[in-house]
Amino acid sequence: MREIRPIKFLLPGFFLLILGLGNLAVGITKVKQLEQALKELELQQPLASNIENSSPLRRLQLAEQTAHRVFQRQKEAEDRKGFYNLIAFGGKIFGVVGFILIIIGSINFLITNKGTTEL
Repeated sequence: MREIRPIKFLLPGFFLLILGLGNLAVGITKVKQLEQALKELELQQPLASNIENSSPLRRLQLAEQTAHRVFQRQKEAEDRKGFYNLIAFGGKIFGVVGFILIIIGSINFLITNKGTTEL
């Protein structure tokens, strides 16, 4: 039977673990930033520039434009939040697979070196 070297599990395992932790950190950070942006967008008021001197029709147009822009920004922030949630989830998957590969490589290393490292 052909012997499998432990490095074939350990190296990809460490790589996936580091990649997963990085993706998880970026995903969580960006999701928190986007949640804060969504809270700020909910509090945003219509434009006050020249609204006092405008006609009633212009006031309605400004309010509709502002509401539409806020809606577009909220939709974009929600879409990005979903994307970064996916990045964070992928990071968790990479981390788990990397951890499993590290465990398999470590067990393989202990089994293959058991007979050669006796004191």
